[in-house]
Amino acid sequence: MNRFLMLLHSHMPYVRKNGVWPVGEDWLYQVMADCYLPLLDMLRRLGDQGIAPALAITMTPVLMEQLSDPHIQNGFISFATKRAELAEEDRTAFNASDLPAMESQAGAYREHYIHVLNLFRDFEGDIAGELKALVSAGIIELWGSAATHAYLPLLPDISAVRAQVNLGVEIHRRLFGENPMGFWLPECGYRSGIEVMLEEKGIRYFSADPRSLKKRRDSGIYWVGDSDIVVFIRSSTAHLNVWDNNQGYPSNGKYRDTTKYRDESGLFYWRITGSSVPIEDKETYRPKEAKVQVSYDSAHFIEEILKECKTQETDSPLVIASYDTELFGHGWHEGIEWLEETLSAISQDPRIELAIPYACLGTETATQRIDIREGSWGTGGDHSTWMNQDTSEMWKEIEDAQSALMKAITHADGRLSDLEERALRQAARELLLLQSSDWTYMVAKGRAKKYATLRFESHLERFYQVLKLIGVELDEDEKETLISTVEEQDKIFTGVDPLKFT
Repeated sequence: MNRFLMLLHSHMPYVRKNGVWPVGEDWLYQVMADCYLPLLDMLRRLGDQGIAPALAITMTPVLMEQLSDPHIQNGFISFATKRAELAEEDRTAFNASDLPAMESQAGAYREHYIHVLNLFRDFEGDIAGELKALVSAGIIELWGSAATHAYLPLLPDISAVRAQVNLGVEIHRRLFGENPMGFWLPECGYRSGIEVMLEEKGIRYFSADPRSLKKRRDSGIYWVGDSDIVVFIRSSTAHLNVWDNNQGYPSNGKYRDTTKYRDESGLFYWRITGSSVPIEDKETYRPKEAKVQVSYDSAHFIEEILKECKTQETDSPLVIASYDTELFGHGWHEGIEWLEETLSAISQDPRIELAIPYACLGTETATQRIDIREGSWGTGGDHSTWMNQDTSEMWKEIEDAQSALMKAITHADGRLSDLEERALRQAARELLLLQSSDWTYMVAKGRAKKYATLRFESHLERFYQVLKLIGVELDEDEKETLISTVEEQDKIFTGVDPLKFT
């Protein structure tokens, strides 16, 4: 039987109390409203229809820490409430200007924000609990990932990699009550020997980009080297059909444009129209036409999957598609609708069935062993998206900070006061946040470069700020104030001692 596996990777950098707009907390709130909550809603519907399993999904520890934080939860309620109000103001303005198509869209926006608010309140903001329920119902499989989504191949030493992996597994276990069987390497960044580290933590499989293989292979599952770890190799065709900037489905002119927005509300009312169409010439969005295009693209995707199955020399062909979750609904407005239609159609198609990773191992263990070279799913399949002339100094700073922390830990040797212990633990958290792949990615790609640079420099400054409190003659109240301020600024992984994972 032909099989199809959808693997989504969910991640947002740490933005809690680190800026608001246009990047910062509002960025996370937008993704919650556009993607995460609609996705949970969609998975509920699939479950109600008896469609299980549906997909596998990663929720990074740094993302889940924020989604579980009362500050972010309350901030989202305020954000969505305000967006519903802005949509109503747009609706009134469009009505007065006799723009019925835009008026209808504004009304739809208002209904959307009210709906996701009600959904959020329905499960009391407990997204982790909702995910656990979906796992229990057999609808999804949850994978773990590195603590702060560090790009593992470029971390300065193996102890830094181990800290990211071990803490990531521990946070997943605390949130979801069980050890993950799958582990998403951030950016599909593979480094030699990491499969041994994963195996030590009870991980059974991970995912890699096909360009990391030393020989061309089909999308499918393979043993890695001499280990007992399996790698899931994604399909290049499935990836390009959805992700390609020029020809991927989201680039179709009928879909909603995400570059032109109404100044008064920040909401989008235009369609892409064409790849070379100037922003001032974008046409009004037409939801019915977009819906027809969704059905066409979904049908095309399934036929492409079936074609790829025919090329595989096995009795149980398997095609794996993996994407950033945030594309669906946020980057591609119609993406959630496309995803639901695609998964629903596959579940009813006698030619193919939906699969999740664990079930794949249960029905057909990998039959081939392969070697993997260092690489990623970034541009060129190498490290260049994260290590280049614009980011080399950032990696040097990470290495120096890693050395400084290890030196402080060695010299501490149990002789620290309670406040100094807190300072050392917070320094470890700042280093973890400093290691996030997001900052080097955003700098290299020129996407919110100023914000990413500021965030990197801020974590670096706070790292040394708290580390320098150790062994310094300073009033205890003054130390308490400094440490408490940084702890609240970067309030992450507070339920564990990060020093145990260094």
